[in-house]
Order: sequence, then C-alpha cells, then structure tokens
Amino acid sequence: MQLTQDEVDSIDWAVVGLSGVLFAVSTGGAIYTVLYSGSRKSPVTKQFNYLWRARFFSQVLAALYAAAQILRLQVLWGPESPVISGGYYPTIFCRAYTALAYGLFEPSFLLLALFACIYSLQGKASSVHPNFNIVFFSLGFSLPTCAAQLVCALFTRIFDLDYSTWLFHTFFSTYDMSQTQYCPQLQVSASGGSRRRALLQTQDVEQSSSCAFCVFPLLSSLISAGFTVCFLLVMWAVTQRIVAAVINKTLIRRVRALQLLSTLLLVISVACRGVTVLFKPFDLGFEVLRLVQVFCVVSMVLVISYVLVLKPVYDAHVADQQLKQFEMSGGGSWPATGPAAYQPPVLQESHAATQAAVHSPVARQGSSAPHPPASPAAHELSDGSEQQAPEHLPLVNKV
Repeated sequence: MQLTQDEVDSIDWAVVGLSGVLFAVSTGGAIYTVLYSGSRKSPVTKQFNYLWRARFFSQVLAALYAAAQILRLQVLWGPESPVISGGYYPTIFCRAYTALAYGLFEPSFLLLALFACIYSLQGKASSVHPNFNIVFFSLGFSLPTCAAQLVCALFTRIFDLDYSTWLFHTFFSTYDMSQTQYCPQLQVSASGGSRRRALLQTQDVEQSSSCAFCVFPLLSSLISAGFTVCFLLVMWAVTQRIVAAVINKTLIRRVRALQLLSTLLLVISVACRGVTVLFKPFDLGFEVLRLVQVFCVVSMVLVISYVLVLKPVYDAHVADQQLKQFEMSGGGSWPATGPAAYQPPVLQESHAATQAAVHSPVARQGSSAPHPPASPAAHELSDGSEQQAPEHLPLVNKV
C-alpha cells in the first residue's frame, strides 16, 4: 500500500516533533546539570557530582542525536522544502545521517552511559579524573563503529558497482531514487520529456536532482546490531553487579527499569531499521517502521537520561538544600569529606542503610537534641533515594 505525499509529509513532521522534544529535554538537562552541579556546592554534596561533566556531555550527545534525525527528512530538504527554495541534495544528508547518527552519536551516548555505570563499581582511584576517563573511553570505543558506519555511508562513492540490483542497493545504498512519481521537478510536460529522460540517464543524477529518499542500508543495520549485542551483554553484566551490591529497593527498581526499557527499545529500533529493506519509501510498512524506530530511539534516550542524569542531579540538589537547612537550624556544619575520603557509591549504599537505622525516629526517642543527618549516599549514577520526613535528608536510604 502506497501512501500519498501529504501522508508521508505528516509522518515527517511527526518525526520533527519527536526529535524536537528530545532536543529540548536534552538541552534543558545539560543546563540543569550545570546549574545544580557547580563548584559552590558543599563538600558533602560534591560527592554526588563527581560525574557532572560526563552527565553534561551525555546530554550534549543526546541533543545532537535528536538533531541528526531531521537530516533524512524529505519534507525539509526535498523539492518542496520550506527551508531551501527548490530543495537541497538529500543524498548528502542521507549519508551524513547514517555516519553521524549511527556511527557517532548513538554509540557514544550509549558507551558514555555504560562507562558511567562501570565507574560506580570502582574504588577510590576512579574518583581522581572520572569525567575525563569516561568521556575519553566512550569516544575511543565508538571509533570502530564510527569508521564502519562511515564506510557504509560512503560505500556507493568509494566502490563503483551496479547498485540498480536489489542486493547491492539493499546492502549499501543510503537513498532510493526510484520513486520519481513523487518528485514534482521531474513531472515535466510533454515538450520537456527529453529533458527528463536525459536527467534520469545521467550518471551523476544525484547531483542534478533532489528526487531521493533516505533509506536504511542493511549493512548499517547489521553494524548497529553487532554493536547492540556487545553493548547489551556488557550493560547487563555491569547493572547486575550494581543490583547485587546495593540494598536500596528504590535504586534496584530504577536499575531494573533501565535494564528492561533500554534493552527493549534499543532492540526494537535496530530491528525496525533492518526490516525496512523489505519495503520502499512511501510504502505503508516502510513509513510505519521508521516512525516506530524514531519513537523507540527518543524513548530510550529519555529513559537513560532520566535514570543516569536528571534524577541524580535532582537528588544532589535536594541534598544540598537539606544540608543548608540543617546548618541554619543550629545543627552545625557537616564534616567535609574530600576525594580522599570518597567511597564507591555501592559501598555508600550499605553505609547509608546503617546510618538510616541509627538516625531513625525510634532510635532517637527520649532525646530532643538535634542529630546530624546521615552521610549522603546517593548512587553516583542513579542516586537511589526516597523522600523522607523533613527532619531527614532525602538521600538517606530506606530498605
């Protein structure tokens, strides 16, 4: 079943909307991270913010990943483009989309999240320069995928093959130029028929026409599938260790949600890209699959950003406010603890549970003197806290 141009344009605008939501949330998350993770925080709450630069960088990658989604939209760069009169060469954008979205932004974002999780299981030595290590390794380990996707994007430029055959076109082509009925600039009058035939017969037709529609080359999908399998295996191993190390039920639920949702959404997005080779642009199956793929990508990035960036930053901000209130109420100042006294977050969880028992209302019966709050024990990635009564710090864990 073939969709009309207006129906496909509506799907393109839906993709613009989804990408815009992700871009706005990611940009806001980056600003939010900087505002509430500054150097003026108290020494105690700084323990929550060792990774604030890595969190900021992850939100920048998420925003760029969202912006890359619009590169492949024919409604923006095709013949009827509202951005550029007469349209632009969409073949260039199709190649750029494949190389940037699936070679750089997606793997770097996922690896940054993975290395942040790995950092949460490390000892004191990892707190020296955690941001540099995490960002450096995430970019470094994404280079093989980036190189492979770049070759895939430029394959039709590098190798002179017969891409009119189904096999070569499906595996290597990042665009489809067979849907000429949807290209107004080619619907010339009878007097211009020879001009149309000459245009279609030229070997450099992609530089002479904006009649091209981005597709997902099968080679690119296979590269992403290989990366996804490796990523998920390591991610599950690391998050399982986190679950086994902590005793906070809220944090465990949050890590489980991260495991299940990120796995499901990532697998569906890659599968949708692979199945699109069975259809052509404007086919109902192709358009539905690419819309589902974008929805899964946006949802996956939002889930990871919430668990590993937004919630930890919010918990650190609340902890800072509670400490200030405690000091203003006459409870004194909380002892400063620098990086030398820093414990791995998973060990802080256990320590926090003990402190929560010591400072519970039952333990304090019969005493009216104020007690200092328990040592903040937010997980460096997903601070597993629950809001408690006003006299408690919100980051003291409950079991």
